[in-house]
Amino acid sequence: MFVALYESFAGEIEHMAEIAPAAMEAIWGGNLDYADTPAGWLGLELYGIFLPVVLAIIGVSSGAAAIGSEEDSGTLELLLASPVGRTRIVVEKSLSVSAQLAIVGMSVWFGVALGTLLFPFEVSLTHVLAATLMGWLFGTTTSYFAMCVQSITGKKGVAIGFGAGLVASSYIANILSQLINGFSYLKYISIFYYYDGANVLIEGLKVESLMVLLGGSIITLMISIRFFRVRDTGI
Repeated sequence: MFVALYESFAGEIEHMAEIAPAAMEAIWGGNLDYADTPAGWLGLELYGIFLPVVLAIIGVSSGAAAIGSEEDSGTLELLLASPVGRTRIVVEKSLSVSAQLAIVGMSVWFGVALGTLLFPFEVSLTHVLAATLMGWLFGTTTSYFAMCVQSITGKKGVAIGFGAGLVASSYIANILSQLINGFSYLKYISIFYYYDGANVLIEGLKVESLMVLLGGSIITLMISIRFFRVRDTGI
């Protein structure tokens, strides 16, 4: 859909970018300097804010529910009574959530790839794949964070709240870092800054940012395992 719309709005995009306030770029997560290009269009309409928010919603809810739903329903007792270890439970649940996010991300990539065949839309599919990878890592980081909170507290609702808080505070920090002088340091605590899908579409993969999100995912997963192994679940 986004690819198809580009041709319809191509004549108006450049004008809109020229008159748009600086805050728009920060809020929408796109790059207005390239707004009239296919990559810039995808950044503004899809990869800037829409895709990461969708992946975060799926990630936070699935991450909090991975163990939380079974704990709330009482089926966790049956699972823990089996020979399956707690570490394996956390690892398998986390991989399941990551797989869900990967399916969503790759569906988007295939949609864009198909659009390039059906419409005059020239964009680097390698860069689109890189941006999709960063989106997947973004969603995985939020999901593992929510799972981490649930593993510590045993409360799915608390995990969803903290996960949503992480996404919201990161989004606000990233905006403030771009709009207010002296607040640029806030970008370093924002997962949106490291995701930066709109610019990945234009410049390609940023290994440093990838390593930050990957490292955050691994650390929160290890914390989840550590606390779930020792937490009293009533078994």
